[in-house]
Amino acid sequence: MRLKTKKEIENIIKKCSRDYTEDNKNLIFKCVQKAQELKDPDLEYKARLKYVNQLNFLGYSEKAISIFPWLLDCCDTYPKRFNYKDALWAYKWIVNDLYEFSAISCDQIETVFDDFERRFNKYGAGQRIITYYKMSKFHRMGNPKEALLYLRASESISEKGPLDNCEACMVNGTLDLLLDMKLYAEVLEKAKPILDKTISCLYLPSGTYPKIVFTYMMLGKTELAEKYYQLTIKNSQPKNLSHKIILYLSANHRFSECFSIIGKKLNLDHESWDDVSKCHFYQSCHLFFQEMYRSGRESISIDLSSFGTNNVLPDPSHNNYQTKELAKWLKGIAYHHAKKLDLRNGNNFYEEKLDFYSEIFKKVQ
Repeated sequence: MRLKTKKEIENIIKKCSRDYTEDNKNLIFKCVQKAQELKDPDLEYKARLKYVNQLNFLGYSEKAISIFPWLLDCCDTYPKRFNYKDALWAYKWIVNDLYEFSAISCDQIETVFDDFERRFNKYGAGQRIITYYKMSKFHRMGNPKEALLYLRASESISEKGPLDNCEACMVNGTLDLLLDMKLYAEVLEKAKPILDKTISCLYLPSGTYPKIVFTYMMLGKTELAEKYYQLTIKNSQPKNLSHKIILYLSANHRFSECFSIIGKKLNLDHESWDDVSKCHFYQSCHLFFQEMYRSGRESISIDLSSFGTNNVLPDPSHNNYQTKELAKWLKGIAYHHAKKLDLRNGNNFYEEKLDFYSEIFKKVQ
């Protein structure tokens, strides 16, 4: 594929714009490099913006956070030269990613959020989207009760702004908070337009299905939980499946189905994962192997070489592990990341959330 002229690079950027794949991510990065070689800052801006979008949607949040300020610097240095609106649009994803990494301090988060709010106010984005992202901040920082107040405030603002997310994304973004508040009836009510496809977006309703599986599981409505589980696996790649699906399958002792998902996800590169993703995923794996042990399956063969730490586990040379020990090991990793987040946030939100997942198995079986 030729990437020598400005026109060729622009065509690639346009082609890959909303198609988020590893290949396209790498291709867009080559566009960034070629734009630099051409010494074309306008072209580089376009390429970097699309590269940030690829990183965000593919889960490379830490890298996206690190390179995003370059875009704002361009806009600040040369007002009206670059597409500032698109940079602000991407800023929403960057702000949400900050909370997921325990190494990013509360002071750093507040500094970035103040800048985010100032820019959105100055642009005329309106209070609906700003209030919505305040909801997200308080929730992800471990204060769901305060977050719920901001959700109610955002719902009371009818005037839409130019930087509002699409309706489907805004609705879907509230469901995790409602689940944490155990407002299951409201989850189903709010999700209905997404499930009916009255409103939709690129990854919706497929991204909503696992939340509905979890909701119906908690309500004891097994047939409906299964219906949305089937829709989930039909519309999602195994590596993208939510930890809620692992919880659902584990609680129902569907070990073969669950192991096919876990086996693929355990051998992904976890180094780029944020702390929230790690604590949720490892806890769901802990509960899976714990349930296997309780059901009489005392050992399992699995390749954990991607961790580089399997010397602490039994029989690593044969990839054969005791399920009880494996569950204990994974629980330790999950709580390690939860504790780091809670230490940063000054509460016990994530540890209590992992405790709650453990309690689920006493209620739904």
